[in-house]
Amino acid sequence: MKKRKSPSPKIPARWLFALLALAVLYILLQPIANQQFGWNLPTLGNLLSKQPAGDPPPKDHVEIGSNQTAERNPQKERPVERTPSLPDMKPTSKSPELPQQHEESSRELPTTELPTTELPTPKATDDSNNHSTVEKNELLHGVLRSLGREEYVSPAGLRYTRGSAEGHRLNHIERHLNDQPERSGRHGVFRGDMEQFLQHIDQSYLRAKRREPRTSMRNEDGRTIYEATFDKPIGYIGGREGARLKRPATNKLRVVVDEDRVITAFPY
Repeated sequence: MKKRKSPSPKIPARWLFALLALAVLYILLQPIANQQFGWNLPTLGNLLSKQPAGDPPPKDHVEIGSNQTAERNPQKERPVERTPSLPDMKPTSKSPELPQQHEESSRELPTTELPTTELPTPKATDDSNNHSTVEKNELLHGVLRSLGREEYVSPAGLRYTRGSAEGHRLNHIERHLNDQPERSGRHGVFRGDMEQFLQHIDQSYLRAKRREPRTSMRNEDGRTIYEATFDKPIGYIGGREGARLKRPATNKLRVVVDEDRVITAFPY
């Protein structure tokens, strides 16, 4: 009697789907893993074929997305030729080809050189203008030159240093660029920015020292007071008194100096 063959066990459907999903995932990730990590993972076809997983693919086999093509590059497989040292490269009587090669290379140089463009030589006037522009950019408020330690000097020789309740004389003078309506009495306000204000202070100081018309200079409590009248209004009278008078315009400027150090300056 013939023996009956036992029926082969059936694989559940969920295991088949799991194996199929793993195969698809392996096909997608195999070339990426080889590129990123330099692995030598075989393709799914190699796994299913009789060829062992560790054997390299045939020489004429190219895998897209793999780094195996770089390893089979014939240029990299050739042995590295030794570069002759400098003494070996000197022309000798036994190597007549070197002078000819040198002449050919020298003839090719003009074709590879880029044309050079000569830059125009800057004029002396341009240099002076650029120098003045750079120097003005380095000045505080476009006028004051730094002497170090928070000390500045104007073109007229007036110095601005630390002092006053605001911490620095410049901060005190800057208060006169805006009105203070709640301040008791009069408060002179300069119409313009800080650079213009500092220029008017220098003008008043120099004009009064030269005893020009519509200027005055007097000493008071060890300090010198310079006053000058301008052709046009330079500000107005603010504060509570100025508000009561409807902020009248003024063309007068007062500068108080201790030797060459500015204490305060304001329209009046």
